[in-house]
Amino acid sequence: MDSFFPEIDLPQQFLTKIRKYGKQKTFKPKEIIIHQGEWFNDLYFIEEGFVKYTLFSIEGGVQTICYLGKGFFLGEYAYTSGGDNSTVTLEAATTLKLLLFNQNDKTNLYRIADFKRFLLRNMALMTRLVKTQIESLSLYTSEQRIAKTIEDSKKHFTYFGKKEAGKYYLTKKEIADLSGCSLETVNRYAKIHSQKE
Repeated sequence: MDSFFPEIDLPQQFLTKIRKYGKQKTFKPKEIIIHQGEWFNDLYFIEEGFVKYTLFSIEGGVQTICYLGKGFFLGEYAYTSGGDNSTVTLEAATTLKLLLFNQNDKTNLYRIADFKRFLLRNMALMTRLVKTQIESLSLYTSEQRIAKTIEDSKKHFTYFGKKEAGKYYLTKKEIADLSGCSLETVNRYAKIHSQKE
């Protein structure tokens, strides 16, 4: 099972080149970058922090899909096609530093060696993330999926009421969403494992 909190290390030379065209933007935790259904045609690149992908259902339900960290592009499909409505809400999960590229930057970005390759790789990694989530639901027990979600999150997040300086809190609902389990299952897991500590 791959990480539910992926990050990518891209070559410094590539990062230096794309920074020439990107506008730096900073978001505080819980700030919305793009709302689900909002039309956009910009491309974002995560330099630092994590973005939370959230899906709101027509019945009012909320589902955390994943978290993405440094090295990921956001909005690559809308950017390459000239614009689209967002299928998810993108929210800063941590303090977030992004590069923003508008449609006017596209020609210059496409001239950068490896830009298209990294953009395609990003799309492939997003597909892999979805595949990983599907596989985890069919190949692992609820307890294994919860444990994996917690293990993956430890570098940047805390959970189950534990507070640590410099880390962001992951709710039981978010752990349930990411691991494909019910909130009740996560509560049982938390109770059992807090008694073991």
